[in-house]
Amino acid sequence: MNAPTNRPGAEKRPLVTVAIPAYNAALTLGHTLDSVLTQTYPHIEIIVVDDGSTDSTPDVLRAYGDRVRSVRLPHCGLPKARNTGCSIARGALIALMDADDICMPERIEAAVYDGLTREDQDKLEAATPTGFVGPEQAIAWGVDCG
Repeated sequence: MNAPTNRPGAEKRPLVTVAIPAYNAALTLGHTLDSVLTQTYPHIEIIVVDDGSTDSTPDVLRAYGDRVRSVRLPHCGLPKARNTGCSIARGALIALMDADDICMPERIEAAVYDGLTREDQDKLEAATPTGFVGPEQAIAWGVDCG
């Protein structure tokens, strides 16, 4: 990860879960994960839900070891994969990404820090800044693949 900046209240920052559904994403997923792993914000959990990929997506995930939590599902589609990632998130905030997205190194830090008013900066644990959703808002689609 990039070195975190010394913004006020950095030690109180909430954990942010980055939830990434992936289906046959071997060609792009590594770049996506590298962009999340180089964030300046230090409190990040990365979850990738492999939606039954038939390419080498599982191999890409294995290469990242314990830096990335991964879950494999039978192919069921984007909504189920995204919901699964959000439902197992440990973070107080969830950043949604796709397996072909790239983010600039300060994306998460800027969203967490700049999304707060000055008054909220003393209440970081309870804040839900612009650019993120809480776990209860992230479960947006109901899909039954049973």
